[in-house]
Amino acid sequence: MSNPISVSKVTSYVTVGILNQAKTKKQAVVDTTNAKLHDIRSQTDAWNKFKSKISAAADTLGAIESRVQGMLNMLDAMVRTINNAGGSDNPSAYAVTFNSYLRSLHNTATASGLVPNLTGLREGATLTYPTNIHGAEATVEGSFIGNEYRIDDTTGRSWVVDRGMDTIKRWDDYPDTPSGQSGNLADGLQYVSNTGSEVTFIYGAGTASPETVTGTIVSSGLPVMDAWYYESLSTEAGRTRALADLEAVRGQLKNEFGRYSSSADVVRYHQARIDTVLNAFYDQQTAVNVESADAQQKIEDEAGRQKALATMALSAQQTGYSELLSALRGGRKAGMLQFNPASLFSVKA
Repeated sequence: MSNPISVSKVTSYVTVGILNQAKTKKQAVVDTTNAKLHDIRSQTDAWNKFKSKISAAADTLGAIESRVQGMLNMLDAMVRTINNAGGSDNPSAYAVTFNSYLRSLHNTATASGLVPNLTGLREGATLTYPTNIHGAEATVEGSFIGNEYRIDDTTGRSWVVDRGMDTIKRWDDYPDTPSGQSGNLADGLQYVSNTGSEVTFIYGAGTASPETVTGTIVSSGLPVMDAWYYESLSTEAGRTRALADLEAVRGQLKNEFGRYSSSADVVRYHQARIDTVLNAFYDQQTAVNVESADAQQKIEDEAGRQKALATMALSAQQTGYSELLSALRGGRKAGMLQFNPASLFSVKA
């Protein structure tokens, strides 16, 4: 009889086979898992890009809401200033305060820091944001709500407000030829009369050479003038006109606030929807990883069970071929192991 292969070698061969089979199965699980995760991550990336753009739009619109609300609050202060002037022995003293608030309104609307600056550009600006991950977009139109005006007089000259200097400057040919002359907005102009957008005022009142000027007001932004136009708040008629103009400004600002708030609500809806979708993707990713880990653990457990059974079966050969067959038959009945000893041993008489 030839020498049979040793039990230890057979055990080693069987173990290697079992481990290789387990490795192949685990790799299949890993490949399936990676494919699922790649799909989830691709979708997550698209939604994260969507979120980034929506968040930027939400920040801009939220800042604009705060900006316009602040301007409405300043408007209340301007109304109080007018009312206080009416009850004062020196009402014109409130003209400087009125002009200061008007300058603050303008500076708030035109302040840098918002991109795009929907409230501060005369030529207008737009905010575009996505509404889904497929490229659909919505646009919010900006509107200038600063306060600028000039007066084009009957001689062809222009008188232009300079908010930075609190002056009104004369241009001989606007905007190409400045004259170098300017008057302080607080006391450099004196209102005479107006009919609609046509106004007559005195430039340099109280100086040695005052000049009466008639011209047409050309304005942009909020429909309100500096205190000189309202007779420096020193008359009931002037204060009444100022209050009427401020009510028009209030209506415009409320409309702008409502418009931006509506857009902000839409953007915030998209933000909430994106968060819901992303959370679902994160849950899916966790579930896939858990499923993969469970599947790989089951493969390892099954490989361990098969190794134990094989070792037990092969070790039984040392106690006799008949006992081995008996053990294998018992294992087959239990549905645990299908084993063909003839494929492992060479037995000759």
